[in-house]
Amino acid sequence: MTINKNIYNTSQDERGYISVYEFTSSNGTIVMWDSECGYVNWTSIRKAMGWSKRGEGRNIMKEMENVEKTAKDIRKIRGGILKIQGTWIPFDDAYEAAKEYCYSIRYELTQIFG
Repeated sequence: MTINKNIYNTSQDERGYISVYEFTSSNGTIVMWDSECGYVNWTSIRKAMGWSKRGEGRNIMKEMENVEKTAKDIRKIRGGILKIQGTWIPFDDAYEAAKEYCYSIRYELTQIFG
């Protein structure tokens, strides 16, 4: 599995860009995390798990949004490059959610979480 580093321009971030590490999961989904601030694109993990928009991954996100500490740190990127669109969450929160819910792709996620 190859990890690539890319920079994507976006008006949805105060920097004007997102600098990411990314890899392609076994089902062809590009999984990415921000190399500068550590945010993880939870939408890409949800897709790598094969979850639908209305399924499990969305329910997990709703749970995170209800936790006050996490809710204020959630970033949503809408518009622009399709690859980077989705919900971005802090690394520690993504790690905890992945430990609990992403067992079937745990070996792929070692690229992010070790």
